[in-house]
Amino acid sequence: MYFFDAISPITHGWLWVTCFRCDRAYLAAAGIHVGDQIMRRSPFSSASSVCIVFALVLLLALAACSSGGDPENDGDVAALPTFVTISTSDPTAAGADGADESVTNGEAIFAAKGCSACHAPSDATVIGPGLADVGERAATQVSGQSADEYLEDAIRDPGDFVVDGFANLMPNSFADLPESDLHDLIAFLKSL
Repeated sequence: MYFFDAISPITHGWLWVTCFRCDRAYLAAAGIHVGDQIMRRSPFSSASSVCIVFALVLLLALAACSSGGDPENDGDVAALPTFVTISTSDPTAAGADGADESVTNGEAIFAAKGCSACHAPSDATVIGPGLADVGERAATQVSGQSADEYLEDAIRDPGDFVVDGFANLMPNSFADLPESDLHDLIAFLKSL
């Protein structure tokens, strides 16, 4: 199915000059005379219209996702080298042997569960808050709760403790984390 529209020299300048003479001659040869208004197939097919609409939607989506020069987002890129440097360092160097093993296991769990997709082990904000000194901060979050208790609750049910300024985006997929893995993860977090 084709979309037809009337062509006039005012609304379709280039098309009028370039194509109208050929169309007029063709129509005249076919015995069709319609004066100054000639019915013509639209230059846009339905497929090209779909592509144009898709390109516009994609352009709008990219514009919405860009930082737009927001100074708050500029730190994310600057923090990336710090994050990579910190995450490849050895966090077990300062602790006792038993603690070293827990911290090492906790770091492996942190990596395996994809925690670093949202949390940096530094002060840098990725999606969620940075985790530097999270053990010290956890000890003061809820009165009457130790840092270990607070971190366990925050990991098992992240909706209970949402840090100010952040949305509740942490998945609730750690409720079934084995107790030993949870304690190792907490040991790693407290080592940051």
